[in-house]
Amino acid sequence: MFGNYGSRRSRAMKNASASAVALALLALPLVLSAGQVEVSKLLVGEWKGNIEGRWGAGQWARPRPRTLVIHSVREEKGRWIVEARWGLPGRRLYPVDVTLEVDGSDVSLRFPTPKGGGKVDLDLRKERYLVGEQVQPMAGFSYQTWHFIVRLEKVE
Repeated sequence: MFGNYGSRRSRAMKNASASAVALALLALPLVLSAGQVEVSKLLVGEWKGNIEGRWGAGQWARPRPRTLVIHSVREEKGRWIVEARWGLPGRRLYPVDVTLEVDGSDVSLRFPTPKGGGKVDLDLRKERYLVGEQVQPMAGFSYQTWHFIVRLEKVE
């Protein structure tokens, strides 16, 4: 009698464990989707600010305005797809090929500049700012680069 009771209890425990694992696996896509929605919500929109740094012979230049418009962010097959445009506000914005990296709460965007062979590297700060650097090769000097500070704020 006791042996039979123990075996039923053992089967019930195994069934409960299997059910818990199955439920966890079914819930996993919901958790991933929630993370995707969160990143998309943080990034999609218009970001305005400036790049500033030393131009030409090393003189400090006035800040130059820049705009980044992120139209959409989604994850497909483990890779982030970002549709965005970069450029001067009030002028043409060029499509950019954005690489998005998400590591916990750290969010980084990288993309080549549409003209001139440079690259932009930005980190999300306080869910409202993109801060980083634009590196641009000097015209005629393939071995030298300009480094500009980039600061953008999300426009509500």
